[in-house]
Amino acid sequence: MVRLNKCCYSRIFIRRMFIVHMCLRRFHNALFGLLVGLFCLTIYNKQSNSWDARDNRELLSEEIDSPESYTSGRKFQELNDRIDIYQSTQQPNYEEEVDMVYTWVNGSDPEFKRNFEQLMKKEAKSKSDILALNRYNDWGTLKYSLRSVEKFLPWIRQIFIVTNGQIPYWLAMNNPKISVVVHEEIFENKSHLPAFTSPAIECHIHKIHGLSKRFIYMNDDIIFTKKMQFSDFYTEKEGHKLRFIQERLEHCNALCPANNVNNGICEVNCTTASCEFDGDDCKRFKELPEYPGTDKDFMYDSWGGSLRHTHFLLNKAFGPQDRYIPEHAAILLDKDIFGDLIKRFREDWDITSSSKVRQHLTIQPEFAYYNYLIFLGQSRANGVKTTTIWTKKNAEKIDFIMDNRGRIERLMQYKWCKREMLLKQPKFLVFSDHFNRMLYDAEKSEIQDSLKRFLQNMFPKTSEFELK
Repeated sequence: MVRLNKCCYSRIFIRRMFIVHMCLRRFHNALFGLLVGLFCLTIYNKQSNSWDARDNRELLSEEIDSPESYTSGRKFQELNDRIDIYQSTQQPNYEEEVDMVYTWVNGSDPEFKRNFEQLMKKEAKSKSDILALNRYNDWGTLKYSLRSVEKFLPWIRQIFIVTNGQIPYWLAMNNPKISVVVHEEIFENKSHLPAFTSPAIECHIHKIHGLSKRFIYMNDDIIFTKKMQFSDFYTEKEGHKLRFIQERLEHCNALCPANNVNNGICEVNCTTASCEFDGDDCKRFKELPEYPGTDKDFMYDSWGGSLRHTHFLLNKAFGPQDRYIPEHAAILLDKDIFGDLIKRFREDWDITSSSKVRQHLTIQPEFAYYNYLIFLGQSRANGVKTTTIWTKKNAEKIDFIMDNRGRIERLMQYKWCKREMLLKQPKFLVFSDHFNRMLYDAEKSEIQDSLKRFLQNMFPKTSEFELK
């Protein structure tokens, strides 16, 4: 009996020692993996963030036009030349001609700045609202956007640049492929001029004389970085290819989903300014029910407010449904469909056209057009088809955020942007303004110079649209 107990104890001891051995072994393996990971991370940080340890003067002297930067730029161009080989050698025969429309303004022009500031005072805007003037700064991107069109979209027939009468000094006006269109040519109601907001101008771009039935519309802050065909925007099988941000309009206050506004039911949770007091749903009541809360955190900026206002209008016309926000990229418009959309909401489009500054109760044209196409596709009207593309998921776009960061951080931002383009090979590079204060002239000049060197590195060849 004693021998049996000793044998059992020995087995239990051996088993426990084996368990301890396995635990120690796993611990050692995990510790070894952690050390290897830390070592690799240290090496990576030394390579990618070595600029932190360098003297600032060394980094500033290197700038973005160093031999290293040009080598990186050549790699970018060589890689672009190797992609889409089949498309570049087998150019399709287009049955229709496609034009391109830009809206452009030189917000750095002293006369424009003076007129805009007078308008802001007339509209009783606060001093902080004049930050909107940063949105009109001309960073010189139009020239390089045109170079990207010539390189990657050579099938475009005609380019129209819509302006308030300003003409870029470098633009070759004798080139028959490019035309400048002033606002007076497309605005039917001249009392809506001068126009300072892009939604007001976009209400009329389909009226350009000689414009193709389908045309690509974009802003000058969009650069093409990859060969694109008309099939990237439309095909007979897939229809209109709509590029969206993976973000939908969910709420207009803490308790009211955006789809509940103009749904035919008066709801107390939607009776706030941010939800436009439930649209037309509560109009039959003399007094609105009191909202049990506050909507102060849901009083959006003018862009976000116009998105929701447009969503509420579409709810009323076509019924509530989830609607997503279009990506800021090149968009294909059909003149006939766009004109039909305007007729359906004539009064609201007139309000948008007449608005001198951005405000909530106006239509957001791209959002309205994309979601109108989806409605037509769902109702199978006029044979319209749509295909949704999530730009972030498909790595089609890179956003270059222009803000109040320092010079050194901005130089590093250019380098990281190059790395990201080489890695993702996007179709669009978009420069977005996110300044939180007015810029000094010296700051603007520094940003313009560094951005020019960056884009010149990407597109060194002068386009046919520039004066020689």
